[in-house]
Amino acid sequence: MMGIPGLFGIKNSVVEEAPESKIYIQRDKAALYNLSVDDISRTAKVAIKGSAETKFKEPGKDEVDIRVRLRPEDRKNITDLRQLFIHSPLEIQVPLNEVAYIGVGVGPSEIKRKDRQRFVMVTANIYKRGLSEVVNEINTRLEKYPLPEDYFINMGGESEQMAESYRSLAFALILAVLLVYMIMAAQFESLIQPFIIMFTVPLSLIGVMWILFLTNTAISIVVIIGMIMLIGIVVSNGIILIDYTNLLRERGADPQDAVIRASRIRLRPILMTALSTIMALVPLGMALGAGVELMAPLAITVIGGLASSTFLTLIVIPTIYLGVERATQKIKILFQRPAAEEI
Repeated sequence: MMGIPGLFGIKNSVVEEAPESKIYIQRDKAALYNLSVDDISRTAKVAIKGSAETKFKEPGKDEVDIRVRLRPEDRKNITDLRQLFIHSPLEIQVPLNEVAYIGVGVGPSEIKRKDRQRFVMVTANIYKRGLSEVVNEINTRLEKYPLPEDYFINMGGESEQMAESYRSLAFALILAVLLVYMIMAAQFESLIQPFIIMFTVPLSLIGVMWILFLTNTAISIVVIIGMIMLIGIVVSNGIILIDYTNLLRERGADPQDAVIRASRIRLRPILMTALSTIMALVPLGMALGAGVELMAPLAITVIGGLASSTFLTLIVIPTIYLGVERATQKIKILFQRPAAEEI
């Protein structure tokens, strides 16, 4: 991580080892005196660290633990600790050095665990770079990093929260598409025409990608929220167009004439609706004012998606509508031929 641009303040949670005394129990000798590991460790712990056996409380004050242990002069020397007596169930006093030996070494002063597994946390701060860009570069380097057996590396912190947020927003995006489709299917009493209108959604993504590129805006949670909003906004243009086309066809117009007339007549309300929304979002997209920088990507996303969808809808949606109508007529003819031949 030290060689990755944009990272600073890199540190880990490893604490320097501290000197400590270790008691190594000889189980075979302990068994001769009918002593368990717990008996030996408890006796040594009480003698060195002590045990809070009771509490003392003065009137009007908090309780204070009464800790019982050896005097400092009796526990500061390892030689004296070796002569510590342990009471055996055989009713004899056994010196500690008879069943264990004491060694001096170093050990961790702090052990961190998560989900009952030991872990070391490596943290860093990011400066003038996107989180996803930095995470991708770290993952690329980790793929080439050899790990010992039974070791693994997981991303946490903001990266983990971002991944969870993306998964939640992806579910919300799919749910929004389904709900919009179901509402239109109920209103149009058709499954095909709402499907045609839903093509306005990918048309809006074209504008979103372009405006993010031109404004150098990174894809973030706010941008995805803007995409979810676009699903409910951009379909209105297709609804206006298809609904008026159906009205003209009910009045006797053929599909091609109905589509052309609907596109010409509904051009003005579609442009008025789209331009009014775009102009209202321009101040927010330009981040004019204090504290609006966070929501500026949302406005930029909606502006780009609505702009491309508005102009492409007038071309693509009528084309798809006519294509579906012609395909439907051909299918009807194919199903009607066998019946005619039988007659």
